[in-house]
Amino acid sequence: MATTVVGTLETLADARKQLDEWDCGRMDILVATSLTDGTLVTINLSDTIGHRKRVPKSKKRDDSNCFWLDPEWAENTEALRAKEIITFFVGAASEAGFRIGSCWAHKYNAIVFQCIRGKRNNQHKNKAETSKRRPKMKLKKPTVPPIERNKKTQRPLKLNEEELLSHLEFEEEATTADIETCKHKFHVYWDNDLSHWFIPQKQSRCRRHNGHPHIEHPLLRIQPRHAVPANEIDVSETALASKIGVSQAAGLM
Repeated sequence: MATTVVGTLETLADARKQLDEWDCGRMDILVATSLTDGTLVTINLSDTIGHRKRVPKSKKRDDSNCFWLDPEWAENTEALRAKEIITFFVGAASEAGFRIGSCWAHKYNAIVFQCIRGKRNNQHKNKAETSKRRPKMKLKKPTVPPIERNKKTQRPLKLNEEELLSHLEFEEEATTADIETCKHKFHVYWDNDLSHWFIPQKQSRCRRHNGHPHIEHPLLRIQPRHAVPANEIDVSETALASKIGVSQAAGLM
């Protein structure tokens, strides 16, 4: 019986590890044909990641080492980054089966995109941050402190000594996998001289995912501001402002 339990736990651990390590696969995006030709063509962004190459220097950037983004994005402002560029790449990532977060890195003059599972989840830190925000939150009864919930404990397993040791080792491995952060990351750069956003044809960072499984696109949850096109958001806001019915506004979209 002991051999059966140990073998089952090892099989589960191996299966979990295989599911949580996977290649990004195709991540199609639209880029300009060249620096002077704004016609959009499709490339696989994943092919540009993981080459251990530095970004080309400002005076050496051309069509041979860079992919140029839509020439209509010819400015570097927080509004354009949030509304156009970040939404563009979040959508491409969701099609590939994962979610990404972003931040502006002034040092590199680039937007850093990273898998959403790349941030370590610290429950104690999260609780501390929530307690700081609590006075500013709109609660029904702000003066009433939160009630601690008593979680039900699981019934202990009836195992002999050998089985118990194997079970504890499996739990330790599973806990380590849960807190493992994903290394997938890539950069999208801004060129001040050319007033263009670009992606190096070969950049460093990491193409593979680890610490979480792949999720099919229809099952992936992303924020509505990234899922709904900007023009449809404008239509819905205009429709609702004119005080027409919600079903009619949905029909326009």
